[in-house]
Amino acid sequence: MYHPPLFVRSNFTFLKSTLRIEDILDFSLSKGYKHALITDFKNSYAWVNFYKSCRKKGLKPIFGLEVNYLNSIVLLIAFNKTGYENLIRTSTYGLSPHHLEGIVVIHLDGEVTLSEHSHFYMANSEEPNGVYVQENKFLNKEDYEFFCLLRSIENQSLLSEELELNRHFADDYLNKECPYDENSHLVKNIYRILDLCQDYEIFDNSGKLQFFRNSNETLRQLSDLALKRLTFDSDESFRIYRERLDLELSVVIQKGFADYFLIVQEAVSWAKNNDICIGPGRGSVCGSLLAYVLGITEVDPIKYELYFERFLNPEREIIPDIDIDISNNKRHLLLEHLRDRYGSDHVSLIITFSTFKSKNSVREIARSFGLPKEKVDSANENNFSHKQKELLNRILDFPKNSSIHAAGVIISSAPLSSLVPLISKENSLNVTQWEADDLKELNLIKFDFLALHHLSVMDEIVNNIEDDLDLDLDWSSIDENDPKVYELLISGKTSFIFQFDSPKIKELIQKFKPSSLLDLALLSAIHRPGASDQIPALLNRKFSNSQKDSLPEPFNSRLGDTYGLIIYQEQVMQIISQITSSHFGYSDNFRRNLSDPNKIEECSKTFFERGLKNGYSEKDLNLIWSYISKFASYGFNKSHAVAYAIISYRLLWLKTYYPQYFYKEILDFSDSAECFSEIQSSGFNFQYPKLGTSLLKEFFFSNNSIYFPLSRIVKLSPSFFEKFPEGKRYDSVLDALKHLVSLKISKEDLLILIRIGFFQSKEHPHFWASNLDEVHSFSLFVREDNQSLFDLNLSDVEITDEIKKEYRAYPSKYLGIDLDRWSLNSAVFEKNASLRSIISLPTQKESSQKYLAFLSSIKAAKSSAGKDFWWLIFAERLYISQRVAYFGSEIKSLQEALSMNYAVLATIDRNKDFFTVSKVKVFKR
Repeated sequence: MYHPPLFVRSNFTFLKSTLRIEDILDFSLSKGYKHALITDFKNSYAWVNFYKSCRKKGLKPIFGLEVNYLNSIVLLIAFNKTGYENLIRTSTYGLSPHHLEGIVVIHLDGEVTLSEHSHFYMANSEEPNGVYVQENKFLNKEDYEFFCLLRSIENQSLLSEELELNRHFADDYLNKECPYDENSHLVKNIYRILDLCQDYEIFDNSGKLQFFRNSNETLRQLSDLALKRLTFDSDESFRIYRERLDLELSVVIQKGFADYFLIVQEAVSWAKNNDICIGPGRGSVCGSLLAYVLGITEVDPIKYELYFERFLNPEREIIPDIDIDISNNKRHLLLEHLRDRYGSDHVSLIITFSTFKSKNSVREIARSFGLPKEKVDSANENNFSHKQKELLNRILDFPKNSSIHAAGVIISSAPLSSLVPLISKENSLNVTQWEADDLKELNLIKFDFLALHHLSVMDEIVNNIEDDLDLDLDWSSIDENDPKVYELLISGKTSFIFQFDSPKIKELIQKFKPSSLLDLALLSAIHRPGASDQIPALLNRKFSNSQKDSLPEPFNSRLGDTYGLIIYQEQVMQIISQITSSHFGYSDNFRRNLSDPNKIEECSKTFFERGLKNGYSEKDLNLIWSYISKFASYGFNKSHAVAYAIISYRLLWLKTYYPQYFYKEILDFSDSAECFSEIQSSGFNFQYPKLGTSLLKEFFFSNNSIYFPLSRIVKLSPSFFEKFPEGKRYDSVLDALKHLVSLKISKEDLLILIRIGFFQSKEHPHFWASNLDEVHSFSLFVREDNQSLFDLNLSDVEITDEIKKEYRAYPSKYLGIDLDRWSLNSAVFEKNASLRSIISLPTQKESSQKYLAFLSSIKAAKSSAGKDFWWLIFAERLYISQRVAYFGSEIKSLQEALSMNYAVLATIDRNKDFFTVSKVKVFKR
């Protein structure tokens, strides 16, 4: 006979249960129970999903926890709202005997504790308070194998091992008859406990923000003062801003979001005042004038034609979403400030749950079935057995662990520990046990502070410039349409330029040739799935002024920023608003409905009915409808595009006017070949580490030379970096070696330095390598008066061609880079004015030009007409050129040049953005 279970673990007791929430509820329904129960180990991760699912299926939810207490394990079941609140406290802080009101305590194992509690039971005891309890970890007996697979994943063991180790759990499945009948006290007590359990709501409005005594008036005063600090061209301009601000204020206040704006404004203001770099804006909030005047964003929505309703629609009951980008190296400081300002029980990070996805599921199953480690990564489900495929299908989307939301922070007026279970952490912010979407049920508002690495880099560059040059950079005074900045962008030098450093967008930039901030915004928006189909039309319209398939006026002229194409969501809103004679709140809802297949027909009907009524022709309406119905589903948010274009532009501006500072910063974390290539093409020359110049861990810039740091030298011992005197200069190599020996730097480390030419002496490095033992012994016996107890006898050595060859290989061996391999004497170019360095290839006009360079690679290809040709890539020192096509017959000679590292004289022709080699000559050494 079946009786309701009291101990049910869900799969949110990670990798210790196979039971999904729907499994638990469906089981209750199948047995005719009026309730469902969940008792995970110490956590309440699944409670919201469980509660909402119970409500949908007409079941009473009962919440429980399995916890450790002193030397015992107990099961706690809440039987009323007070008990539920005490369970939240227990889940957060651990069990306290003072917070057991409304809770049934069932002793499971270990030392008996809490026996004085009024609702205390003993699991499976013959005593009168005994109650039948079986732990349930899976649904049916045949699910045991899946349970063992989960254990195998957690323990990184074999499935076969877990099948043996967990035999004592083989009967812990839910769909099993109780061994006792209804007359047993063990069963009667089950029903006594369940009869206690009440039905209650767990959601209320406690999460509403109420931090400020008169938040509405405070917000009005702040915004009025901020508006007065702006400058206006005319009274009419001021009137436009005043009316827009009043409109936004009325909506924000009416919806009760004044506290929300004030909290964000204070956070951003504090960050900026404490040297923390904040982005100019992110997402639809950039359409808010209120956010702009308060300093939350730096994007003027009136200047860029951005709409408040895209951010906060008066017609929709939504929580606003203000996302703040912040430098990733200082984000923790802002979070600590929020905790200190509002209280540790009022500020919390947010949990997220990771689930098994296809790729890692395949790997885990392959490993658990004993596939050798070296073959696990290449495992393919097509080679799985029927059983393995079944397990794979079951584990997909199964929760496996928790982590912290990358950006989200909850701030609440009410103590969070009374509303939601937390993961309590000393000396750091708490973390909610519920995900962001679940927290919305309590009306808790999420604030997003997103760490952005590019802002950290920008901040460091600006700080270094200001400190070194005694400047105060003011972004508001920077020309957003500086031709020099766009010249650099079009040249292709976009390494580490936010949004614009991928090969495909570099290609688009060189074709489109942007010249304004709005062009940058457009390129970032159109370079995305769906919208990218419009790139050919965009290029055609820009350079041929084609008006083919253009929208009728006045709509076409209003799409000037996007060359007559609909790219932005705001453009769709504007068109719909005008045709249907509606406000932007309505047109935003209309835009959203366009992407809903169930609402598109109704949208079409309304569009044509209102359009015809407002005097538009059916022909024009058909053309306009074909555009907006196509683009609305993937149209990009212009507010976001403009804000992120500003970040990109600022980095470009810094690279244009302060390249040394820019490259110095990015070299600290990026040392790719592409990065080195671009830096060299910008007029800098890399140098091997040099005594008295190179730093331990950072690249050192000296005029146009960049010296590699000592940390780039592989095989140096860890102790070397603790002992080496950074930046110290010496009168001679001998003095340097003597001092370094006295610092107990090992002979092995000194030999590496000698071999790479670190000491740059007039003698060949092999001289010092051969005499290192002598110098080392001599230096060990130097007295306090700097005199040695022994004479120093340095031996002459013969420097053969073989030795020279050996030493030429050392930089590559120890640094991974050979600066001499593709090195050309600058005198070659000085004596031959017609020759150019391959570094200047991107700036070549549409003509022929001779270059002297080395070959980096040759790849066979076939033209669209089926003709064979080769892609050549040239090199000079660390610079790697773009691909150049070669259709000639000297390929064997070029392949020899590549193999033997011979220099090549190449005549290169340019036609638009296509480069071809018309003549080649190989110089054999």
